[in-house]
Order: sequence, then C-alpha cells, then structure tokens
Amino acid sequence: MRANDRTALPLVYTQRCKEAWKDVPVILGGIEASLRRTAHYDYWSDTVRRSVLVDSKADMLMFGNGERPLVEVAHRLAMGETIDQIRDVRNTAIMVKEALPGWSGVDSTRLDTPGKIDPIPHPYGEDLPCADNKPVAPKKQEAKSITVQPPRPKPWEKTYVLLPSFEKVKGDKVLYAHASRILHHETNPGCARALMQKHGERYIWINPPAIPLSTEEMDSVFALPYKRVPHPSYGDARIPAYEMIRFSINIMRGCFGGCSFCSITEHEGRIIQSRSEDSIINEIEAIRDTVPGFTGGDLRSRRANGQHVYAAL
Repeated sequence: MRANDRTALPLVYTQRCKEAWKDVPVILGGIEASLRRTAHYDYWSDTVRRSVLVDSKADMLMFGNGERPLVEVAHRLAMGETIDQIRDVRNTAIMVKEALPGWSGVDSTRLDTPGKIDPIPHPYGEDLPCADNKPVAPKKQEAKSITVQPPRPKPWEKTYVLLPSFEKVKGDKVLYAHASRILHHETNPGCARALMQKHGERYIWINPPAIPLSTEEMDSVFALPYKRVPHPSYGDARIPAYEMIRFSINIMRGCFGGCSFCSITEHEGRIIQSRSEDSIINEIEAIRDTVPGFTGGDLRSRRANGQHVYAAL
C-alpha cells in the first residue's frame, strides 16, 4: 500500500484491527488523522470528504502531538473505564449523537460571518510593492496608570461551536472556508472551545487542544531512545523523506503564522514550545554518534509570517 493512499492507512487498517481484536479500542493519530478530523478537502479525489473518524469507524481520533492525550487515555483505560466513557480528553475527537451533557452551544456564524470569496490574484499579473524593512523608531508613550481588574468569567468553558455540517460544506466553498477559519481560530488551549460538526445522523465532537508541553517536558520527550533509522522492513531502499530529515534537529513546536500552505498551526497549534539548549546539543551529539553518514544538519524552526519575531528570539 502507498503511504499517500488515504484509504489504506486509516480505513483498511482500522477494519483489519477490529476484525482481529474486536474488543480492543482503535485510536487514530498522526498528521494524516489530525488534518482530516473535520470535513476536509481531499486532493486525490478533488472532493470534500467526511471526517476520517467517520469513514474509518475508529473509536477515537487524537490530533496534534499526542503525549498528553495518549497518556491520559491509557491511564483511564487501565483504571477500568471503557473507550466509550472517555469523552472529555483534550486533543481528542469522538463520534456523538448529541452534545455532551452540561455543554452549551454557539453557532459558528455568530463568531465569523461567512462572506464572498475574492478571486485568487494572478501571481504575475501585477507588481506588488515589497516591504522595505526599514527600522521604525518607536513612538514615545506616556506612562499610564494600571487598574487591576477582578477575575472575569470564562465564557468558553463548557461551550462548543457548531460548525456547518459536512453536507453543507461539501457543496459550498464559502461555508467550507468559514469552517476552516473557525477550526484555526479555536487553537488556543487557554480559551479554545470544543467543535461539533454534523455528519449524517451523528456528530464529530472535537475537544479543545491540550495544554502545551513545558521546556522540561519537551526535553524529556526528545531524550527518549529513538532508533533514528527506517524500519528494517525497508531494507536498502532509498526513502526520499528520510534523506531530507535524518540529520535535522527540531528545536520547537507550534507556529502562530497560520499560513495557508502549511499544516503546522492546524496540527500543533499557535503556542511556541521550545527545547533547552542542552537538549538540542545532546540530540546533535546522539545523531552524530548513531546515524550513519552524518555530515552536519540543520536546526528546524518556524519562519514564515513570523521571521522578525523568531529572529529576535
């Protein structure tokens, strides 16, 4: 099966797992599942498809980085809960017949008004001025008094946003763009609401994102004893994707850029999560000592739409 075959990965594998182990929960995860957690555009078929959780009939979907939700779900299963009872874990999506008890809903059109879609400009049709990047002197500001405000209510708690249904977005580009905007908007773990989207007679329920990892937690994740080589089943086959990243060091997670061509914001969220200098150096030394052919690598961070901020960091 090809890695880019959407049917092979979540659909067929889930079916085979359930055939072999009927009582074992099946949870989808990884970038393929994360980007398909709601109704989504599928490049291979040039259509809008249902959530991969609906088509695969898996029990749960984990989106984004899975350290927190995976540990919580595993512990709760070990304590005797069934997968059907685990419905409130952040960074997970499940299928429901109605909203979870105790939650109140708000229609997505109250948060963002669907409007017309402007035509895509021709990239060579006009000359647009480039930013000159000249330094701008900061404006002098007068000192202002600080007023301490009492704690305000948190209206996003126990609140979900009802997205346009799959049946609506699959034939309406405006509503599709609107649903995508809401999905990107609700990525702040501190105030994000749950999302709910109808698919036929049921709904996909997406819990808010998980709290980002601290630097110490990030360091512990990257200190695990990874093999750093392809699975032996590949033999001596050349793997272009592996060749590109085998010497790369990922120094952070998250990006606030929200670029239309990139999946980082939708997958990892906007909050920047950084590793310590010691952790990065330790990984460089580990790759140098264990990965064949090491000639030096690169430190991977987020650049687009935020290069000035990242340069300052």
